[in-house]
Amino acid sequence: MKIKFADDVKQAFPRQYSAVFGPVTVPQDLMLVKDLSASLAKACEAKFPKDSIALPEQVKHWRALYAQMQAPGGTEASVAALFKRYKMKHMLWEINPIVDFYNWTSLLNLTPMAAYDLSGINGDLVVRFGREADRFTPLGKPESVEVPLTTEVVYVDSEKVICRFWNNKDSHLSRIQDSTRELIFVADITADSFEQAQAEMSKFSSYLKPIFGDFYSSLS
Repeated sequence: MKIKFADDVKQAFPRQYSAVFGPVTVPQDLMLVKDLSASLAKACEAKFPKDSIALPEQVKHWRALYAQMQAPGGTEASVAALFKRYKMKHMLWEINPIVDFYNWTSLLNLTPMAAYDLSGINGDLVVRFGREADRFTPLGKPESVEVPLTTEVVYVDSEKVICRFWNNKDSHLSRIQDSTRELIFVADITADSFEQAQAEMSKFSSYLKPIFGDFYSSLS
């Protein structure tokens, strides 16, 4: 699985990179995934103490990007939503072992992450601006169809939009389910150079390798 950044997106957001990891196979025994999530949760507890949780620069950065994309009020980056939830509850949602794992990894590193069921992905991924011809089926609303804004950044495969506003809303068609057997992970990395982004990609690979072993990764 490869990922490509459209030239106009790179020009508009020069510090942004996207990394894709996989495909990987979901292990039959998810206990290791749950154990690692618990370890990540403890690390978040140490990083974000209850009595002092200042707004991180990474969240401010994504808020600025969303303003640049002309996102409607209330639309925010996934990592901003995770941070807000953790600041209020000191806990994240429990959704699915795989989703919980990448949510904790995302919060700890203050970097948006996602995962997609490979059976719902066609071809390689492209990060580009939305188009009037694009169609999107939002998570949890299989009968709904949305049209992305031309100012927003979307993830697309060869057929459809799989995520709106960079990392705000995933598609119902490529969602992670209990029945998912193969998947890919994606991380939206902010870095000052391609080499720095590669180092960040390697760090995220180190989180995944104990569960999934060796896998292909791509950075754009």
